[in-house]
Amino acid sequence: MKRLRYLIELGRVLSCVCTIIAFSASASAVVTPLVETDNMNGGGDNADDMCVWLHSTDRSKSIILGNNKSSSTDGGIYSFALDGGRSDGASSWTTDNWFDQTKKVNNVDLRYNFQAGSEKWDIIVGSNRTDDRIDILRITTGAGGDFTGLVNVGSISTNLGGDNPYGMAMFHSKSQNKHYAIASSYNGETAQWELSYNAGTGLIEGTKVWQANVTGGSVLEGIVADDEKEVVYIAGEDSAIYRYQTIDGVIQDADRVEVDNVSGPNLTADIEGLTMYYASDGKGYLMASSQGSGQFAVYDREFTGSDPNDYILNFSVGANAGAGIDSVSGTDGIDVTSANLGGLFTDGMFLAHDTNNSGGTISNIKLVDWADVADEAGQSLLIDTSWDPRSVPEPGTWGLLATGVVALFGAYSIRRRRPARKCS
Repeated sequence: MKRLRYLIELGRVLSCVCTIIAFSASASAVVTPLVETDNMNGGGDNADDMCVWLHSTDRSKSIILGNNKSSSTDGGIYSFALDGGRSDGASSWTTDNWFDQTKKVNNVDLRYNFQAGSEKWDIIVGSNRTDDRIDILRITTGAGGDFTGLVNVGSISTNLGGDNPYGMAMFHSKSQNKHYAIASSYNGETAQWELSYNAGTGLIEGTKVWQANVTGGSVLEGIVADDEKEVVYIAGEDSAIYRYQTIDGVIQDADRVEVDNVSGPNLTADIEGLTMYYASDGKGYLMASSQGSGQFAVYDREFTGSDPNDYILNFSVGANAGAGIDSVSGTDGIDVTSANLGGLFTDGMFLAHDTNNSGGTISNIKLVDWADVADEAGQSLLIDTSWDPRSVPEPGTWGLLATGVVALFGAYSIRRRRPARKCS
């Protein structure tokens, strides 16, 4: 009987292995969007990038901040609730839910706990192509920490090789406890600024600490930083994803690592948005939008030395006919959060810009349950809602101790890991 049970179980294992192999060799997995954002002002492909601001106490009240790169009066940053509607529930776009108006904002990113005198601010940066600068805006809150708007608290003139800013990202160096803005241009020129607070003016200023042409003159937009591992990923649209080390918070040109490129099976030009899925114990994923194939590539966040990040899988975002939501195509910006946002997104959320947005008059953002990615992608992707970007430890003895405690006990707050595929 034991031998028979063993043979049955062996058969199930082999069957599962064969299924996984067949799945891996087929087309990428398709996941389903649950929500799409309301139309912004304007028409055509004016959406591009987005970031999720997490409410400090009630994650279900978190806000999606998306750009509008229109060169007319419709540009700026628009704020959405997690149901895809306007952040304040209004029926029109006003100064309460639409910010930096008339500016052609191409990319956005945010970070928490910027030290401004005796206060700590949540701030968002946008690449303002109208004025050739980085705009810095403070996220304001009201009773209970609810989002109330954005207030401009500084700007940085970029002058990136004669071109205006295109790609945009933020980086918080854990070891230095400093915030940085990183911007790229259409011709590949990329620079990093250290942000500081001027108590005299009450504004945030930027000091350039690094600049280089990453792609030799070709288009560059995708940028993301891993704040904990203190590395920065920069992607040339027609070339590759590169990983840069930082020293004392500053990007280093030496020993640049190519993670993946457009000549392989995983990426098809253009490489557009980059984002990080953070989990505890330094685990998680680097994700990239492969615009040419309409897919998204996932890589291991962990790496060894000068080795590239291991490739894991590709997936795409299909249609949700029942909800009247079309499939995603021509993606530029992407974002992901591992936070439990409540409602439809208790396991986190993946967000993607949709160029065509069939049935709409303007491109928009599609929202996907992260559990759908973890389930349907055919791999053991983490679902870990324990990581909190608001609680990154300060440097020093107590910060290091806190980091050690998180490393020791972080695994216990992981809700579950999804199986590679169910086999029966």
